[in-house]
Amino acid sequence: MGYHPAAADQELPESYGDAGGAKGSPATIISESFTLGPSGETYAQQDTVSEKTSPPPKDLDTDTGPSDAVKAKLFKLDDVVVSASRRATPLKDAPASITVIDSSTIDDAPVVTPEGMLRQVAGVDTWGNELAESGFRAVTLRGLGGRTGQQRTLILLDGIPLNDTYNGWVAWSQVPIEDVQRIEVVRGPVSSLYGSWAMGGVINMITRTPSQKPVAGRLKGTYGEFDTWSAYGNLSGTTENETLGYYISGKGASSDGYLDVPESDGPFRTDNEYDLHNLTGKVIWSFDENTRLKFDGAYFREERNRGHLFSNIDPRKIKRGSISFQRDVSAGMGLLFSLYGLDEEQRVEHDDSTTHAYLAHFQEFDKPFYGAILQTSIPLTHNNTLSVGGEYRYSEATMNDTFLTVDRFSSTESKQRYYGVYGQDEAYLLDENLVLSIGARYDWWESYDGRTTDTNPPFFPPSDISFSDRTWDSFNPKLGAVYHLDEFTTFHSSLGKGYRAPSPNELYANLVFGPTLIKGNPDLGPETTYSFEVGAKRKFKNVLELRVTFYYSETDDFISTRTIDETPLFPGGPLLKTKQQENISKVRAQGVEAELYYNLTKNWYGFINYTYNESKIVEDVDPLIEGNYLGVSPPNKFNASLTYENPQLFTGTLVARFVDEYYEDNDNEVKIDSYWSFDAKLQRKIGAHANLFFAVENIFDEIYAIPSFDILQSPGRIWQVGLDLQF
Repeated sequence: MGYHPAAADQELPESYGDAGGAKGSPATIISESFTLGPSGETYAQQDTVSEKTSPPPKDLDTDTGPSDAVKAKLFKLDDVVVSASRRATPLKDAPASITVIDSSTIDDAPVVTPEGMLRQVAGVDTWGNELAESGFRAVTLRGLGGRTGQQRTLILLDGIPLNDTYNGWVAWSQVPIEDVQRIEVVRGPVSSLYGSWAMGGVINMITRTPSQKPVAGRLKGTYGEFDTWSAYGNLSGTTENETLGYYISGKGASSDGYLDVPESDGPFRTDNEYDLHNLTGKVIWSFDENTRLKFDGAYFREERNRGHLFSNIDPRKIKRGSISFQRDVSAGMGLLFSLYGLDEEQRVEHDDSTTHAYLAHFQEFDKPFYGAILQTSIPLTHNNTLSVGGEYRYSEATMNDTFLTVDRFSSTESKQRYYGVYGQDEAYLLDENLVLSIGARYDWWESYDGRTTDTNPPFFPPSDISFSDRTWDSFNPKLGAVYHLDEFTTFHSSLGKGYRAPSPNELYANLVFGPTLIKGNPDLGPETTYSFEVGAKRKFKNVLELRVTFYYSETDDFISTRTIDETPLFPGGPLLKTKQQENISKVRAQGVEAELYYNLTKNWYGFINYTYNESKIVEDVDPLIEGNYLGVSPPNKFNASLTYENPQLFTGTLVARFVDEYYEDNDNEVKIDSYWSFDAKLQRKIGAHANLFFAVENIFDEIYAIPSFDILQSPGRIWQVGLDLQF
């Protein structure tokens, strides 16, 4: 159905019925067989229809794109999202800015990873990718990022959090793009439902579910620039009695990489090659038409050169799994209970930071977390539904730093746990033209057993500190409204509060970079943001839809670093700097998102969006940065896409992207230049089951900067050719 956000209000076409073995009541249609998430949502797209029985859809695993009939209904449809309210909600009734990237858009896109899809979305900042991961690789929303801002955006996979427990980072390569059915992007704070890390918003990647056939499969292979190759396969199906469904997939990928800084950096600079392996599986057991049980599991391993001969990720291993039970007691009422866990282990090798000529030390991380969620939805009246839930999470974070050339060892460790309870009521008024939602969440956090040790730091005295236990609590309400003036015009607004608890890295870690010591601060408190947005959308028959949203937020106690001591190493020599994590800033982010979606004919469709964002440090104890722009927050971004689809000939997509110049950090001393990038993909079906494609990212070989610990350069033009077989 192409690329369409909440603005497209995509309804399920009448050809969609019961899929993947899901049964449900006659008054409910399910467009992508059931798959459950621990956050209380049913990842089936649902909407109420007449009592008549609808025929089943095409098999999702073998459907290569939307039919002409479906595309013709692009602006008549009423799709459903699960991330905005933690349960199935019509897009048109969600009081938030939401973009949905569907499976056909993912298939048409000339990118190789899920976060590559996100750079086309209004209000989203991305940097780094699978090929350019020598430094940071993150996605942030509405200017609440900065250089280390991934922890302000909650990343979910089928409702399960992926942000690590040390500093909120995400290993994006652990999710093969071929496994992703759709991506939901909710911009603006949703701590009223999801708690910490959802201060800037939520990105929920929803994976594919079992085929409704007994056996179906997919094989895909690619080869491209820098001797980069990948091989992917899946196998799925549902038993004849529709009680058991399975989905298994695996992927391997490798690349020689590229030189991410100029060769003048020295003889020990090398290509950032990588080697990746994924294995995932799920089983869905339907006891009866109302009760389902799902098991999910995955294993990921990567080895990666980080741009210097003696600097590597070797290896990173992630194991994750979940069990979800769902019972639909009656129409509109449901119960869901989920258990989940993720364990990430990582070894990072570092060379000597001065000469890069030898392996100097290595870090070992262990970052497991476990959680449970219980949620129920209760229809109070025929037009009023209350959702309530509770969540528990426990996490550990350990970093050991072993030095090979000096007698030195350092470590940071801590444990955290939190309890959260939340509720949200949605009411339909004025003949269902007005939708009001009010929700709130209370969280209690504890950080304990915190300790940092460094036996022999250069220039600074040894340390061995055990920290006192800390607790925080936070209450975060949110009020939203949607008003349908008529069938073509809708207004929405929301007012809410969000927060983020400090990470173990910010609380306890003492990091030495040459003559600079960055100290954690065990007295840190949570960041708190207050946000408001108002928006409108207007449909113009079946051809165009325009959406405009204005947003404003102020974040108090923004966590950043400031210099607390400067001492010359010797008279006239370099300064020894000590910096510390502090709640020192008030950051204001405000902007406008304008989006246009067009369906010109049954063959031509696409979108244009523009984002203006101003993120500034409006208050700070350091007068040198007060009034500065927040680092890595471009003020202007532009995206455009045009797709031509003709199953008898080919499908072609062209994407244009502009990123304005921005500052590299909060000091506003180094400015990163603006750039344009153009991507394209051509596909042609071969017979009934094969698809041949050629894709190019950055057609004109634009070299632009990627912010990191250093300023890295983009890989330039990247091409790939591939064959996709589905049966």
